[in-house]
Amino acid sequence: IIMDINMPKMDGIEATKSIKNKYPTIKILALTMVADSHKIRSMIEAGASGYILKSSNREELVTALQQIIKGQVHFSDEATKAILSEMINPNLKQKLNVEITEREKDVLKLIIDEYTNQEIAEKLFISVRTVDAHRRNLLQKTGAKNAAGLVKFAYQNHLI
Repeated sequence: IIMDINMPKMDGIEATKSIKNKYPTIKILALTMVADSHKIRSMIEAGASGYILKSSNREELVTALQQIIKGQVHFSDEATKAILSEMINPNLKQKLNVEITEREKDVLKLIIDEYTNQEIAEKLFISVRTVDAHRRNLLQKTGAKNAAGLVKFAYQNHLI
């Protein structure tokens, strides 16, 4: 199974735990945008056999699948670096390697300033639905679960 971490209703970590409990021989590869060491560790603990980022090329995806099918594990360089960096220096905050558009940055800054979606829409001259879409994109890209997580991300990545 190729599993993302950020999914509606149940995240990939919980889904992986559930699947592995029912079907322990199933192999699961995490394919996600989230390069956070905590999430990587959680996926490993849940039973994932590999972890690669969506920015990986096709060859890495194929290699990961081949290794996992053979009963081996595969972790992208980014995932390995995130875990090793945390082990070497637990106080080091691993920056997420995500690209945030200028408009998403505008929305993020207004979220940080505690504006509502309606207020953000009015201030940026866009619809509330567009604000919702930007917020969803930000949550997915950063791996945050809510506005507080977005603020934390912005702080850790020097966006504020």
